[in-house]
This record gives sequence, structure tokens and C-alpha cells, in this order.
Amino acid sequence: MSGHKEGINATQQLIEARSRRIEEINRNWADYANQTTFATNESEEGLIDAYFAKKKVEEVSVSSGNSSYPIRNPINLVDENGIMDEGEIDPNLRTKSIDTVAEEILYVIERDSLLAEGYHTNVEAIRTNLEYRIYREPNNVVEFEIFKKEERVSYEKKDNGILGEDSYILVKGFALKDKEAIVEIFERSPFLLMEDEIPLTVIQYDTIEAEEPNENTNKTELKATFNDQGEAVVKIKFRPKVDDPDTVFEEWKEKFKPKEPINLPPPSVEEMQQITPSVPLTFGSDVPQIGSEVSTNPEDYPLPTNQKPELPPIIDFLWLKVKVSGDKQDYEDEFLKMRDEYFQLKNNCCSQEMTKEQIMSIAIHATERNVETHLSGINQAFIDNDINTCLRRIHFLAQVIKESGSFYYTRETGVSNSAYGGFPGRGLIQLTFRSNYEAYGNFIGEDFTSSQQNKEKLERNPHASKSAGWFWAQSAELNDDADENDFIFITYSVNGGFNGYNERLQSVEKGFEILYESCNNSNSESTEYIFSESKVYNRQKGSFGWGVWHDPATSKKGCTKNRQKAIEGYERFIALNDAAGKPIPPRNWYGYDKYEIRSFVEERLRVLKN
Repeated sequence: MSGHKEGINATQQLIEARSRRIEEINRNWADYANQTTFATNESEEGLIDAYFAKKKVEEVSVSSGNSSYPIRNPINLVDENGIMDEGEIDPNLRTKSIDTVAEEILYVIERDSLLAEGYHTNVEAIRTNLEYRIYREPNNVVEFEIFKKEERVSYEKKDNGILGEDSYILVKGFALKDKEAIVEIFERSPFLLMEDEIPLTVIQYDTIEAEEPNENTNKTELKATFNDQGEAVVKIKFRPKVDDPDTVFEEWKEKFKPKEPINLPPPSVEEMQQITPSVPLTFGSDVPQIGSEVSTNPEDYPLPTNQKPELPPIIDFLWLKVKVSGDKQDYEDEFLKMRDEYFQLKNNCCSQEMTKEQIMSIAIHATERNVETHLSGINQAFIDNDINTCLRRIHFLAQVIKESGSFYYTRETGVSNSAYGGFPGRGLIQLTFRSNYEAYGNFIGEDFTSSQQNKEKLERNPHASKSAGWFWAQSAELNDDADENDFIFITYSVNGGFNGYNERLQSVEKGFEILYESCNNSNSESTEYIFSESKVYNRQKGSFGWGVWHDPATSKKGCTKNRQKAIEGYERFIALNDAAGKPIPPRNWYGYDKYEIRSFVEERLRVLKN
């Protein structure tokens, strides 16, 4: 027994030692990537870590030198106590705080485009070099740091993936630049997809930048070269090569389907006699009583027949083996093979047809009849438009539920047949104009424009749903935004503003509960949506709309009024409008005259801030 405990302790110490080593190296990665030993001044080679990852592209501001700005009108610049570090305050000059001056300088720089294209600065950079003194010629110049935005690519570790979808594998090492890493993926026993402990077959992309994989070749040895940062990266798809018919992949998918449990009979009389519970047992029904006695007749305890038990998902646990030939020796190591480290490969439960019950659980105000009417069309829209993940379905349904009044309306109300040039809003997402009717018709090869009867096909199943799917994926191209969980931008794209924001969000939250969480997705996504993290943040109209809808003084409805969020939207509109040279919007927005939008925003900011 003591030997067993020693084995456990040794394993635990190994895990902790490796964890400490990885943490230390990650903290000092730039130093370790090309580490040398003090004794020989030679490169210290080695493998550090390997894991499955997702690609993360961030826009970062990189320091790119300095610039300067002359303060043209003399001022006293004072601290919060009204004091200067140098000299005495000149009563003939205006007195300003450091924050005010920094904001004014930044405003002029952006308004007059004083920096070269692609460069920018910020209030903090300007503020850092301001001094508490009098600014006037010749001592009126302020120097400040300038920045340039660059895309920075990194690979973030993930602990699970979906069969048939893409993933990256990142290998970290030091002093292995230009060396080739060979990566193999293995399953934990018992093996689900392979018949023994042999490498898992996958498809590899020719490069990590490639958009399409090499679908015709199975790979078990994945090769990548270490770069200057000590990283070797491969991009794969979790599936075997594509065949016609795709028999092997279909077999793989079948292996991930939970099997129906054996139907157990009610307990026998003998079993019941052995049970003397303090609380009566039930087997799917109320407790049968015989007078004051609890029944022991097994026939009085039927198994439930109106619902199936929820089956646990089948998960394939994966680990990695990495081999590399260094200058000093050959290295081979295993990663993710410790308990709680395995990568979890799952089937995409959201690639299956949705049920009436699932949709009604998200569309809580929909009638059973209306959901049944559109169910087949919705599932066909999913297939036709690659709406095949939990996030895509959640966001699609949230928008369609609101736009159609919970599947009740398939034609825009309150307008005549002559509206929008004779093509009023039809379908679950309200297609308008001839161009959209034609584009959808071209997509599926059917006529929706030549007669009133053909136009009205969009009001009925399946085209009410399929046209919504076409708009979502083909016209507005929102699948990628759903993948990013950008609910704010999706709402803006579908509605044009933020009408019904709260109701749409409620459906998204229900969708997370019904689909996302039940599919055992990672916990990295949430329904706490932040304006500055949305694509809307870089749209003038969207930022203006965010301010207007949240502004307590406006009549816009659909989202909770919030003074701070209104300020956030308005300020972002001003910043974007300034950066673009203060153009007048091309048309009126949300009922506001395009010539008065800028002045309206400035006035609302003055009021909201005071």
C-alpha cells in the first residue's frame, strides 16, 4: 500500500514540477527561446510544452517614436490644487488643468490630422510630458509618444474541440529555431476512433495561413518548423480525408452518438420488500397509497414514458507526442497525458436537427403550432447556410424570434403590397426590395418576383425560414460574427439599430442555457456583452445608435436606458467622426436630421456629463 502511495506522490510531484517549469518559462519566454548555459555559452535545447490552441488576432498599439505640438495660446498649467512647479501664476493668462490641456491637444491633433496616416497618440501619452508651469513661446512645445496599430497573432490554449472542425497545435521549445517538430495525436484508452494506441488520423493544412486544408491526404505525423519565438504551429481539421462517399467520417460521427440506455422493468415484489426508505420511492409517478400505507406493488410504479433520459455526451480524450532532432540530441516527449490535462474531442451536437421542444424553450412566447409550421424550414436553413454550431444557431434564432414576433409574422405589418417598390418585408427576417427577392431566388433556383403569388411564397414554409437563413449567412454574412459571439453587432446588422435589444438578449441567454451549455461547450463565452469589444464600436452609425437607444432623454425603446452607455456611444461617434474629418452622414439616421446629428450629440454629451 505504501508503494502505491509513493507512486501517487511521485506522479503528483512530477506534475507540479512541470507546471512550475512551464510557468517560469512562460513568464520569461523571450529569454528562454534562445537560452544559453553559463558554463559553455552554448544553446540549451529542449521541449517545453505542447497543446491544442485557437488563433487569437489582436490589434495592439506599438510605440513608434515621438512627435510634438506647440501650445499656441499662452496658459498657466496647474495641478489639482491650482499650483505650478515653476514660477508664479500669470493673472493675465488662462489657467487650465493638465487633463483639460491633454484632451484639447489630442482633439486638435485628431481633428486636423497632424500625425502621419496610421499613427496615433492618446491623452495619457500627452499628459505624461506636460509640466505644471507657464506655456508660451518659446517654451510652448509639448513632446509626446506616438503609436502605430499592428496585428499581433498569438495562440491561446483550449481544452476541447469539435469533430470536423479546425484546431491549431502549438509546440514550445528553446534553442530549436529552424528545427522540425513532428507531432502525433493519440487517444486515451479505451480507444474510440482508432483500434489501438496508434496516432489519430487528421487532415493538415499546408500552412497555418491556408484557408482550405489538403482534404485528400490523411496525416498522422504533423510537421512544423520552430520560429524565432521558439514556437512550432500546425493547423489541422479533426477528421480523416474526404472520400466519396465519406464513409469513415460518418462512422466516426456515429461513434460519438450516445447509445440509448436499456429500459429497466419496474422493481420486483422481492426488491420492493427489501426497501424500507424513510421517504417513499417513486419511479416516475406520484406515490401510490393504499389507505395510509405505501404501496409495494411494482405495477404501481411505472417508468416514465413521456420523456427520454438525458444521455451524457461521448468524449474522446486526446494527448500529444512530440519529436524533434536538435543539434545536441533527439528529443521526444508526451504532453496533455496527465489526469485533468487531456484534450476533449466532442461531436457537434448543434449539427443535428433541432427539435420543436428546443426551439420553444428558447422562443418562450411562441405557440406550438407556429413552431411546428416553420420547424422543417428552419432545419433546412441551417443545412443550406452552415448554421451548424451552437453560437450560430443561438444568435440566428434570437434575431428571427424578435423579427417575426415569435414565428407569428411572416409579412411586414402596416404596409401595402406597393411598399419597397412592390416588395415589402416577407419571411421570418423580413426581406425587402426586389434585389433581395431576386438574390434569394438565384441562391435556391426559384422565382420570387414575377407574380404576386410567387412573392407570397416567402410568407410560407419553407421559404419564410430559408430566406431568413439566406439573409443571415449569404447577404449579411453573420456566421463569423456569431462565431465571435458579437451579439451587439449582429443586432445592429439585422435591425439597423437596437430595437428589441433586451428581448433579443433574453433569447440569446435562453439559447445558451438550452444549447450552448448542454452541448458541453467551453466556458469561454458569455452573455455579458461590452460595446467596446463589438465591431459596432468602429461604426459611426452604430455608435450613434448605441448612444441614442440608451439615452434616457430619447424615445427609442427596446433596451434599458443607461446614462453611462449613452455617453459611451456618443463619445465613440465623436471620435470616429473626428478621425474621418467630420463628414456629414450620407442620410438621416434614426429620424435625426443628418445636418444636426453632430450638434445633437455634442449637446447630449454636455447634458449627460453634467
